[in-house]
Amino acid sequence: PRPGGEALLSKKEIQPLAILSGRAFRKMLEEDPAWLADMLAMPGATRAGVEKEWRSVQCRVATSGHEAGKISGLSMARRAHWRTLQAHFLALLGEDAEAFAASMRTGRATGPAGADGDVKENVEEAAAVLAEVMKTTGFHMGYVNKIIAGKFHKDRLSQLTARETWQLIYTLRTRAKQKG
Repeated sequence: PRPGGEALLSKKEIQPLAILSGRAFRKMLEEDPAWLADMLAMPGATRAGVEKEWRSVQCRVATSGHEAGKISGLSMARRAHWRTLQAHFLALLGEDAEAFAASMRTGRATGPAGADGDVKENVEEAAAVLAEVMKTTGFHMGYVNKIIAGKFHKDRLSQLTARETWQLIYTLRTRAKQKG
């Protein structure tokens, strides 16, 4: 059957994703506590509501372009979404090795976007995480392009496979830690 036609995940199947999502939300708040204060300043906003909206946005980001369809909440997830969501929340937590492993266990083809048999989802997920990493580390695109040329012998980001993009993410995070 087509992935989009699968049954929705049960509450028991959603629970580990909800726990990861909650951990990622708390980590984001630790890194930017003023963000929550800004959100709560909006009329009618509650912490639970803000967290639910944040999770909804993260689900849309993680499943954008997904072969089983884009979702806007864990309750809309299907089995085909599970590893993608897991990888996304693990990446937000900075658990790079686990995120990479989850992303590679999705069973989908990898490779540059548009490659024969590639559904582009792995590349798009990695690119979304890369954008967040660049934002948090402060590395600019010129620096990233130098790494791409030196490490992968390619001209631009769009030529990288999902696996290479994840390697680039790990390289940037490692260099950010070394930089202090």
